[in-house]
Amino acid sequence: LQLPLFLHSRAAHTTFLRILRPHLPFLPRLGLVHSFTGTLAEMQELMSLGFHIGINGCSLKTAENLEVVKAVPLEKLQLETDGPWCEIRASHKGMEVLKGVLAREGEEERWKKVKKEKWEEGCMVKGRNEPCEIWKVARIVAGVKGVSLEEVVESAWRNSVNMFGLGVHYA
Repeated sequence: LQLPLFLHSRAAHTTFLRILRPHLPFLPRLGLVHSFTGTLAEMQELMSLGFHIGINGCSLKTAENLEVVKAVPLEKLQLETDGPWCEIRASHKGMEVLKGVLAREGEEERWKKVKKEKWEEGCMVKGRNEPCEIWKVARIVAGVKGVSLEEVVESAWRNSVNMFGLGVHYA
């Protein structure tokens, strides 16, 4: 099928690469390592092999995570929510960035969140991540990298369209 891979590696970088390396010649479209929480060196090694890096709420937990996100080149960046998991929590370092961006721009949370027992139309379930929350990931990435939201979103969209062959090729 020649499809790109969507890979996950959590605290297993050396083993992950040991298993993957022999197969790289047979993977012309490579893919991305999603929900990335590894180190800067691990990210750089994956990119040197041709992989993209997927960023979501789990990728934005610590100061070290934010430094890694800052170093991901826009041409290797993919944005994701990984719903219903990996939401951006109040304890995440990325939330500090988001709050700063929202305060500067006079923006607020977009959807009310309620406990699942009290769900009503137009609300999100508290503690559950939804695809509509991807805007938060994009805002944090833009804030950390010091680039515009549009630049992050356009790059991530172009990367996704090109990688997954979504009918249009962007140069």
